Amino acid sequence: MPLAGSRFGQRLLYLYHPGHPTEPAAHSDRDSHTNRPATVTPRRRGPPPPTRTSTAIPCPQWTPTPTHAGSEGSFNPTSSACFTTATNPDAATCDGNSAPSAKSNILTTFELPLGDVNFDALISFTPSAFTVPAAVDLPIGAIVGRLNAMPALRLINGPCASLLPANFTFMNASVDVDTTETIDPLPFTTTNNLAQDGNSNGLPEDVEKYPASLNNNFKNQQPRASYSAATYLPFASGLWVILQFVIFEPRTSPNPDVLPPLDPVHGYPSVAVLQDPTQPPAVSAITDFCSSLKVRAVFNGETEECQHAPE
Repeated sequence: MPLAGSRFGQRLLYLYHPGHPTEPAAHSDRDSHTNRPATVTPRRRGPPPPTRTSTAIPCPQWTPTPTHAGSEGSFNPTSSACFTTATNPDAATCDGNSAPSAKSNILTTFELPLGDVNFDALISFTPSAFTVPAAVDLPIGAIVGRLNAMPALRLINGPCASLLPANFTFMNASVDVDTTETIDPLPFTTTNNLAQDGNSNGLPEDVEKYPASLNNNFKNQQPRASYSAATYLPFASGLWVILQFVIFEPRTSPNPDVLPPLDPVHGYPSVAVLQDPTQPPAVSAITDFCSSLKVRAVFNGETEECQHAPE
C-alpha cells in the first residue's frame, strides 16, 4: 500500500519461500526515491515462524536472483537462515544444533540495500518437516521470538535517511475468529487499543483477542497460530506499531480471493501483517518507509514463559 501525506502506511506482507517453480510473483508498487510506480518480480524468502519441538533440518543460506526487466528500480534483497542458541537477534550466531528433533532456535536475516525499491507484498512457508505448534498448544502470552529491524525512514517529509531501530517481542496470541471474541482495532495512534492491557493482567489486547481486521484480511479463515508484537516508537510521536505473523495449515490459502489453494508440499503458509492494512495510514512523524532495511529475527525452539501470562 502506498504511503500518503504525513502518515505511516500499513502493509500486508506476503512472504514467499524460495525454491518452488510455481511461486507467485512479488511486487513493489513505488520507487522510494522517485515515487514512480515500479514492478519487480524476484523470488525471496521471509523468516520462518517459531517451532517448539521441531524435526530439525539444515537451513541453507540463500540469495535471490534479482529481476530487473521492465522495472524502474533495483530490488536486490539478501536473506539467510540457520540454527542458533541465542534469543537476542543482535547477538545470535549460527551455533545451534541441526540434529533431528533438536529444539534449536532459528535465526533469520533479511537485508535490502540502500537505493533499492521496498517491497509491498510477500509470503513465506515453513516446511512440513518442522513442527509448528497450534495456538492452543501454547500458553497465551508465551514468548515465541524476537525481531530487530533497522529501517530507513523519512521523518516529517525530510530526507529518507533516518536509520532508527524498531524491536519486537512476539507472544503466542489468540486465534479465536468468533466475532464475539475478537477486538476491533481503533486508529493507530499513541493510544492504540491493541497495544493496551484492557484487563490489567499484563497482556496486550492484540495477544488476548484476535483482531477483527484479520478476519477481513483472511476472509474469516481459521489460522493455526498467530504471533503478535507491539512496540512503541518515541521518534514517531509516540506511535504504537503492531506486527503479527499469522500461520495457516498446509494447503490453506490465506486469502482465497487472491491465492488459490496452495500445494501442501510448500508447508505452512505464514503472513506478516503490519498495523491494519484495511485502514488508512496512521498519522505520525513517519512519512515514508524506504531502503536500506536490515532485519534480524530469532524464533524459539521452545517458548519462554511470560511473567504475566495467565495460567
